[in-house]
Amino acid sequence: MRKKKNYVLRFTHYVLRFTYVMEVYLSEVCSHYCMKLIVITITVLFSTTAWAGSLHDHFVGTSLNEMWKGDRNHFSIENGNLVGISAQPVGTFLRFIYLWNGWTDYTVRCRVNVVQPNLLICTKGALLIRYQKEEGIVPLRKGGQGVVFALHVASQKVEVYRLSGEHLLSVQMPLELKKWYELHADVNGNQFRFYLDGKEIGNLIDTKSSFGAVGVAVEDAMRALFDDFSVTGPDVPDIETSINARGKMAILWGRLKAR
Repeated sequence: MRKKKNYVLRFTHYVLRFTYVMEVYLSEVCSHYCMKLIVITITVLFSTTAWAGSLHDHFVGTSLNEMWKGDRNHFSIENGNLVGISAQPVGTFLRFIYLWNGWTDYTVRCRVNVVQPNLLICTKGALLIRYQKEEGIVPLRKGGQGVVFALHVASQKVEVYRLSGEHLLSVQMPLELKKWYELHADVNGNQFRFYLDGKEIGNLIDTKSSFGAVGVAVEDAMRALFDDFSVTGPDVPDIETSINARGKMAILWGRLKAR
C-alpha cells in the first residue's frame, strides 16, 4: 500500500513539474511572439501614418488661399464653394489652379459640380494630378506635363488624359449638370487608380508623370463648383485652410433659408 502511494506521489510530482515547465515555456513563447506582433504593428503604423500629412481646403471665406497658383483669376469662393469659369465664346482652354510641385505619391479627393455649360463641347470639372509646369508657359493652355481626371458632362464620360491631349482612360457614365460627384484618385509610384463616388472606374500604369503638383480644373463652363478638397501623402504637410465648422454650418443654413 505504501509502495503504491509512493508511485502516486512520484507521478503527481512529475505531472506538476511538467505542468510548470510547459507553463514557463508557453509564457516565454507567447511573450516572444506577442512582442514581435507588437513591434510589427508599431512598425506598420509608423511607416504608413506617422509621416503622412493631409491638406484640406473647404473653401470657407471670401478669397482663395494664396498657396493656390495658376489661373487664379478664373476661380473664386462663393457661399462656401470654389467657383471655376472657362467661358470665352470661342477657343476655351482648360483653366486650373494647383498646389505645390514636388509631391510624388498621394491621394486626392474633391467634390465637383458642373452647374452651367458654355458651348457644351468640352464641358468639364476635373482634378489635376502630378502637374509640372514648363518654364515660360502660362498655365492657361495645355503647357507642361500632368494628368487630368475629368467629368466630361457634354459627352457623358469620365476621362483621364494628359495635358498634351493623349487619352489614357474613358468610361461612359450618365453624368448630369447641377449634380455633385466625388472624384478620388490614388497615385503610388507609376500606378494610378481613379474613383467616382467611391467606386473604382479604372486604373493605369504611367511612367511619364512621376511627380508634380495637384489641383482642380474647369473647361468650357460658365460655372463649375468644387468643395471638400483634400490631398494626403507622405510629403504633404498637415494644413487646414479656410475651414471653420461653425462657419460652414452657418453658410449651409443660410442657403437653406434662402430657398
